[in-house]
Amino acid sequence: MKSGLKKILAVFCTLCIAVGVTSCGEDGGKGGNSKGSGASSVVSYNSPNGTAVSKIVANNNLEKAKVPAASSKVNAAEIFKKLKYVPQMFYGCYAIDGCYSFPCNSQSLTDYHTDMDYWSADNICSKAEDEVTKIPFRIEAGPCTLASDLSVITSHYWMRMYFQTESRNVEEIMGSYTVVGNKLTFTPVKSYKYNKDTDSVDYELSDKKIEYTFSFHSPNLTISLGGKSVTLTARGLAENYDELEIDSYLSAKSDSIANIQHFDIYLSDTVNHFDITAKKTDVVSDVINNAVGEFSDNGLFTFGWNDTNGSSKVYQYAYFFCEGDGLILTDGSKNYNYNDSYSMHNQALLGSSVTTKEAEKLADLDEQQIAVIVEKRTNLLTDLQSAFEKANINVKVDKESGEIMLDSTILFGYDSSQLSDDGKKFLNKFLKAYSSVILGENYKGFVSKILVEGHTDSSGTYEYNKTLSQSRADNVKEYCLSSSTGLNKEMIKQLSGLMQSVGRSSDELIVDKKGKEDAKASRRVTFRFTINLNGV
Repeated sequence: MKSGLKKILAVFCTLCIAVGVTSCGEDGGKGGNSKGSGASSVVSYNSPNGTAVSKIVANNNLEKAKVPAASSKVNAAEIFKKLKYVPQMFYGCYAIDGCYSFPCNSQSLTDYHTDMDYWSADNICSKAEDEVTKIPFRIEAGPCTLASDLSVITSHYWMRMYFQTESRNVEEIMGSYTVVGNKLTFTPVKSYKYNKDTDSVDYELSDKKIEYTFSFHSPNLTISLGGKSVTLTARGLAENYDELEIDSYLSAKSDSIANIQHFDIYLSDTVNHFDITAKKTDVVSDVINNAVGEFSDNGLFTFGWNDTNGSSKVYQYAYFFCEGDGLILTDGSKNYNYNDSYSMHNQALLGSSVTTKEAEKLADLDEQQIAVIVEKRTNLLTDLQSAFEKANINVKVDKESGEIMLDSTILFGYDSSQLSDDGKKFLNKFLKAYSSVILGENYKGFVSKILVEGHTDSSGTYEYNKTLSQSRADNVKEYCLSSSTGLNKEMIKQLSGLMQSVGRSSDELIVDKKGKEDAKASRRVTFRFTINLNGV
């Protein structure tokens, strides 16, 4: 049942405002073929609640499944009004009626095309020959929903927006987005290229930024610009979309509800499936398969079950339906993020020791296999830290990410990529301890790749920092594979088959507890390994 789609998901597994538009083309702010341009109007589709409908989830084997009654009704509207919005709340697919799959041809799309304001295609970095709508009729966000190479860049949140041209062609634009208050700022991507060897992306963002105003009343999202608004509905809860699916794990560092670790939900014309996995102890989990829940069109997810003692457990939260990217539940003061797919869940256990592309293999491994890998990785990191301490090398192995951070001031002069004499001496000492563990008998064949990564702070342009960070990573790698380190020829040969260098520019800044950039710590070179999953 649903194994094909489930595996795909596991792999990757308002008001009128002013818009500042610069560069990337002329400012085309005219009304196009919109009606009453300049006058405030709201475009609504079918009903004030869009096309959303309530959907009940339960297992097929539960006869006369009834949604449990909450002791007190949560006011979803009040929660959405006072909530502090975060980018993950836009995960999933939101669209106007009839545009939940392509080709898209609905009356709502015709109304949208007629009523929208238009501007130059340059404003969204489109190459369209005619003007395009200012507001998208469909958006997609989240690593699983997008399945884009850009998702490896975790310093940005990425979104795909769909617009229409005056000639009724669809313009699909990728971009970075931020959320501050009730403002959604979208920055189009001019170009990008993925490097599978280093699991990195070279990309260029436009100088243009489009600022929308938004309001949520899940499962509906209203996006506004220049006096016009479009209401979009979460695809899985749309009236004319049959399937509803969430197969999501608790996100790292998120609080849980009742120790729930996993929601497994699938609803179609013939199948109704709802399992909850809750942690009983650190090593034991319970699968609850008698739960019943309802995603209502008033923004509430109510669910519950009877435990083995016959006691009723009932929970009710406002929700964000992220579809392939899971589910976010909130009471207004605390968010509970269930946004990880199976492979992302396993990847979190392994830190950055698995590249985005290699993470596809995690979907084929069971929990016991994952546990073996996690244990071996943990032992490797412990052995590395022990080797550095014995050699009196002052570096720390990050037990979560597996990264070993080297201060760039030890290796290079300011704004330079040439290794200093002190830097070379440090690398000689470091590499001897590092290779003794990585290439040791205990971990033979376990490491598939060693990534030497250069990082900068955010000062200067992205392109300059990209060049500087790449040059620094290249020079460290080149020195490590030279005869100057004191390693024997066999060890150098083994390292040469594993080592790759990549410049990360300012994509992975180090921030303090308040989220402020630590510029000195951000300027660094890191070593990290990836795991060979082929032999598991």
